[in-house]
Amino acid sequence: MIKQEQKVIEYFIQNNNESKHFEEVAEDLQILIPNVRRILGQGTLKGTFKRVAIGCYEFAHYETKETKTEYIIHNEKDNQNYIKTFINNEDCKNWIINTLDLSKNWSFYTEPKTTFNNK
Repeated sequence: MIKQEQKVIEYFIQNNNESKHFEEVAEDLQILIPNVRRILGQGTLKGTFKRVAIGCYEFAHYETKETKTEYIIHNEKDNQNYIKTFINNEDCKNWIINTLDLSKNWSFYTEPKTTFNNK
């Protein structure tokens, strides 16, 4: 059985993360209004949802192609380059750590240039 919180998350994803009033969410999912208010309120504190207006919420972790950024990953030692798409700098750093030879001094940038020192 799917938890009510998961139903609410899937509801926002299926609706392209369009902001919704808690009463509309409750009606569409046939969940009691106090339960939806609790899910959205506690989810806002946890960072799962974000409040965009009085009573209106969005799923905070909704990702679209527009939120991804192209990163150029480069090392001076061998003059190697990779062009990868990530959501944020942290994802890019994790990819470098988990994929590339860390004995080389890798840097990544979109613009302006950011150096990642793995030492």
